[in-house]
Amino acid sequence: MKLAVEAISKENVEKIHDLTIGLLEKHGITMDNEHAIKTFKKNGARIENNRVFIPRSMIEASLQSIPSEFELKARNPVHNIRVGLPHKTLFGPSAGVLYVLNKEGRRIRGTMNDLENFHKLSHSSDFCDISCAGLLYPESNDPQKILYEQMMSAIRFCDKSLLGLTNNKKIAEDTIEMARIATQSGEGHYVMGIVNSLSPMSWDENMLDAIKIFAEKNQPLVVACCSMAGFTSHISLEGTLVSNNAEILSGLVYSQLIRPGAPVIYGNTSAVSDMRTVGLAIGAPETAVISTAACQLARYYGVPFRSGGGLSDAKDLDAQAGIEATTNLMFTMANKVDVAFHSLGILESFNTISYQKWIMDEEILARIFVLEKEMNGFSDSLIDVIGEVGTKNYLEHPDTMKHFREAFFLPKVSDRFGYSTWEARGIDIKSKTNQLVEKRLRDYQEPVLDITITKALNQFLELS
Repeated sequence: MKLAVEAISKENVEKIHDLTIGLLEKHGITMDNEHAIKTFKKNGARIENNRVFIPRSMIEASLQSIPSEFELKARNPVHNIRVGLPHKTLFGPSAGVLYVLNKEGRRIRGTMNDLENFHKLSHSSDFCDISCAGLLYPESNDPQKILYEQMMSAIRFCDKSLLGLTNNKKIAEDTIEMARIATQSGEGHYVMGIVNSLSPMSWDENMLDAIKIFAEKNQPLVVACCSMAGFTSHISLEGTLVSNNAEILSGLVYSQLIRPGAPVIYGNTSAVSDMRTVGLAIGAPETAVISTAACQLARYYGVPFRSGGGLSDAKDLDAQAGIEATTNLMFTMANKVDVAFHSLGILESFNTISYQKWIMDEEILARIFVLEKEMNGFSDSLIDVIGEVGTKNYLEHPDTMKHFREAFFLPKVSDRFGYSTWEARGIDIKSKTNQLVEKRLRDYQEPVLDITITKALNQFLELS
């Protein structure tokens, strides 16, 4: 079944582009970074203090140099991935989370043990394609040191492609070097980063430093915006899309001024503000609308696209979590998003990750994959089979015996037993997901990391 959606017409995609150009040419964007300002000025942009006015010619020339796809190496080559059309959607876990919903359903400050557990779940997941260093920020008395420990955890416990850290200039540089050591890469792309604009209409020093460093090292970078319509962007979705596009394009342009052809991804995980609380509402249906329109813009530019996944504002594994995660994951798949972060486990508007919801999100994705399958087994022999069976049932038919194990989706979480059996078993969705988490962690086998790589990483950390 083909899943495809559009939020805006082709004419309005072009209109947004023209409005974005007008915004950047007439009003500019704030950049709190001396190197960025000098670079834009050197290439013909008008500068007023820290305000950069970017001309149409610079924007459109930069867009032409961005690759439409690229390969990202993993420390285990089996897990190398290709980013960009026409490849499959790549799923990553949460990023930047502080809290964990533990198996008792209590929201606690995340620990290093939790981070390692989620990297183990990443490694053993059939749906997670990326090992994310910043999946969770554990509580620590040394916020700088913990960043290196996060990176080491992502490398050690999961051998998939790496999403590194961009917190500041040194961390961005060291993230790239640690990934190079881990993948034993002399060239190519071996670590991805994410930078976010500072809505409305500005970039801070650390994020611009990261753009520079990743571009210089030719490593792929997601240039993203996460505004809140009604608070950090215009209350209309149309206005939000224009300012989002301006913020993202300005970051993409900077990367190409540093190094034409540097791999970058157009990212948008903007949502709306709940106007009763002025809080971020990532589970709102408008999130899917913004993501769909942003995806159309990325396709218009010929640039890979990143958006959100199982986004939810729920505080527990409840009906709200299921409704919101399913809606957002369905649109993620329908949009053929290239890279989707926050795909597994996210709760409470980017603040919390849940072991139980990780398992539920995997099941939601498995269901969506079934929806995407095309029916093409219409053989001429079907009518003879149907005719031979006549009014009898098919349970003992050879086709049933041969295919019953894999013919249909078999849920791991959802319960299909009769009421009396379900009641007698006493297993609800929370206890079932807890059981599945415990089994996954119990069965986990740490991927082999060559001793020479381990020594090289430890030596690097001693010098950092």
